[in-house]
Parts: sequence; structure tokens; C-alpha cells
Amino acid sequence: MVFAILLAIAALAAALALGVRVRRQGHALGAASDRIATLSEDLDNVRNDRAQQVVRADDAESARVEAETRAEALETEIRTASAKLDDALVAYEHIRATAEELRAQLLVSADAATLWALELARVDRRWHVSVAPGIDLTSPVMSSPESELPHVALDIIAAALREETGTRFTIDWQLTEPLSLATAVLVVRLGDEMLAASALKCELVELRVTGTGDAVQLSLAAYDNSDVPVTLPDLAFLSGIHWVPEHSGIVRDGMQVRIPVSASVGAGVAA
Repeated sequence: MVFAILLAIAALAAALALGVRVRRQGHALGAASDRIATLSEDLDNVRNDRAQQVVRADDAESARVEAETRAEALETEIRTASAKLDDALVAYEHIRATAEELRAQLLVSADAATLWALELARVDRRWHVSVAPGIDLTSPVMSSPESELPHVALDIIAAALREETGTRFTIDWQLTEPLSLATAVLVVRLGDEMLAASALKCELVELRVTGTGDAVQLSLAAYDNSDVPVTLPDLAFLSGIHWVPEHSGIVRDGMQVRIPVSASVGAGVAA
């Protein structure tokens, strides 16, 4: 009997100990479950973050590829535009050179030679009519070197005008290089008109002919009988008569006229 009681007490103690152990294990199991849930949530968050990072990385890679593609396209456009610009510059230089060559050809054309010959014939005749001291004499036009003929022609024109009007004229010729045929015609004809336009408005007229490398300039100065400068009106034959084409380059400024000279033209009246 005593043994049975002791056995029951032992069984009860064992049962109590087992219950305590079970409860402790239940608590541990609950804590473990909570920990597992927390870890699962953290794992999900990490996975979401990783997924977002992967998406951002993909977007960044796509943006990089797109940027590289655009850069390559821009470089191609720049190369194409640069090539077109080079072609345009080459074409421009070709057109400019062709225009200069054409202008040079025009300035030394047969028309210029014919006009210059006619101008010299006119000046020669004027010398015989108004300047020559006798009959059957040889004019300076026929005896002067070809390179000096523009200067000689203006001297003859000035001498003839003095005989016709009584006004004194001087020609201050400062050119050292020979003129092309076309330029020679323009210098003599414009000089003639400038001298004639001022002949009856003063006592002394000075026509200065100078060169600036790319142009010949005719400058007119007038004085009274006391050598006091006289202000002359603008050259009406250039301002009132529109025979001078705009592309000729001839410019009038008061009593000065500027005639352009092409650098590519040879000396048409050189000896």
C-alpha cells in the first residue's frame, strides 16, 4: 500500500514536471514561431528591396544604352554636317575662283582692248584739234610708251580744256604700276569728265591719281585765282546719270571716285 502511494506520488511529480516542461516548450515554440514570422517578413522586405534595385538597375542600364545610342546618333549627325560644310566651303571657293577668273577675263577682253584703242584715237584727235602747235605733227599718244598712255591721255585732255576754257589744270599722277586695259579706259574717261565738270567753276584744277593696291582713286581739288580752295558741287555725271552698274564697284564720294582693280588682272597697257 505504501509502495503504491509512493508510486502514485512519483507519477504525479513526473506528470507535473512533464507539464511544466511541456508549457516551457510551448512558450519556446510560440517564441520560435513569432521569430520565424518576423524573419519571414524581413526576408520578404529584403526580396522586395532587391527586386526594386534590380528594376532600378535595369532602368539605369536602359537609360545608359539609350544615352549611348543618342550620342552615337549625334556624332553621326555632326560628322554628316561637317562633311556638308566642307563640301559647301569647297564649292564656295570654286565659285569664287571661277568668278574672279571670269572677271579677269572680262577686264582683259577684246571689248576692253577695242574701247581703249577708240579712247586713244579720240585723245589723239583732240590733241591735233586743240593742243598741237602745228599741222602734221606726231601726238604724244603715238610716241609714248604704252605703260604711260593713261597719264599722257589725261595730260592731253587737261591741255585741251585749258585751251577751250582758260582754266589751268595739273595732273598729279602717282601710280607706279601699269593699268589693265579696262582700268585705263575708266581712269581716262572718268578723269576727262571730272576735269570738264569743274573747268568753268574755278581758275585752277588739280586731278590726283593714286593707287591703293586694289583700287585707283581720282581726287579733284579746285582753287580760285588766289590759290584759295574752291568747294565744287558733287559730280553730277555720276549722281544724276545711272549708267554705272552697282556690281562695277565704282564708288563716288564728293569729288573723289574709286575704281576697283582686280589683283588677278595683268598689266594690259604695259610696254
